[in-house]
Amino acid sequence: NVCGNSQLMNIKVLNSTVKSEGYSAAIAGNINSSDCLVSGCQVEGSSVEGKEAAGVIAVASGKVYIKSTSITSTTIDASENAAGIAATVDANDFTADSCDVSADINGNNASGIVAVADSEIKVVNCDIDGTVNGINAESGIIAVVNGELSGKMKVTGNNVSAALSGEAENS
Repeated sequence: NVCGNSQLMNIKVLNSTVKSEGYSAAIAGNINSSDCLVSGCQVEGSSVEGKEAAGVIAVASGKVYIKSTSITSTTIDASENAAGIAATVDANDFTADSCDVSADINGNNASGIVAVADSEIKVVNCDIDGTVNGINAESGIIAVVNGELSGKMKVTGNNVSAALSGEAENS
């Protein structure tokens, strides 16, 4: 658990391997914060593998704002949820803003930005490229939305050119 009421800024993760039986991410495995900013981070040429795997955060809770962060030439593999930015979001305030994802993403639920949303989220002005493979669900932006979130999501100004090529029935 990292971040607290602070910032993770301008972190570069280059040509690295991150592997875990649980939460696995290039920047932070688990963020449970009342106010966390992740900005200007870059993950390139890396491999991330775990039960919940993501380029930035495996599991995000609380208030998390991710801005101007890029994931490129990276492979993300998860036995459950896999995403370029956050595998599972159970936050009271989560935003991905102006993020770029170009990765190969594979999981039961897989997505370019968020694999599973258990709370209100905003995804604005993000670019998603690469390949997304999901067994249960796959999407360029959000693979699974749980609960009563109708009208509570903001998804706007995004560009998705990722290839969706998994077994998912809910593509």
